Amino acid sequence: AKTASSSSAAARTAEQILRSMLDLYDKGERHLAPDTIVFSATIDAYAKSGRHDASERSLAILDLMEDYQIFPDIITYNTLLNTLAKSSKFQYLSISKDILNYIEESPDLRAD
Repeated sequence: AKTASSSSAAARTAEQILRSMLDLYDKGERHLAPDTIVFSATIDAYAKSGRHDASERSLAILDLMEDYQIFPDIITYNTLLNTLAKSSKFQYLSISKDILNYIEESPDLRAD
C-alpha cells in the first residue's frame, strides 16, 4: 500500500522529471518536449500526493504548460479540479468555478 510519504515523493519525482525534460528541451533536445500527457500526469501525481501544497504545485504546473504553449485538455482540467477539490483553502473554490466556466465555454473541451 502506498503511504502519504511515498505519494508525496512520487509527486516530487514527477515534477523533477518534467523539469528535466523542459531543461533538455530548452538546450535544444526538441524530441524531449513534454506533452499534455506528461503535464497532466504530473498534476495527477500531486492530486494523489496528499501534500499540503498540492494545489499550489498543480497550478504552477498549469502555468508552466502555458509558458511552453502546451494546451491543457479536458483530462488536465479534470485532474486539476480533483487536486483543488482536495484542498481546504477556500480560495480554490473560485479558481475551480473559473475552470468549470472555461470548460463550459470551450467547445473543444466539452465531452460530447
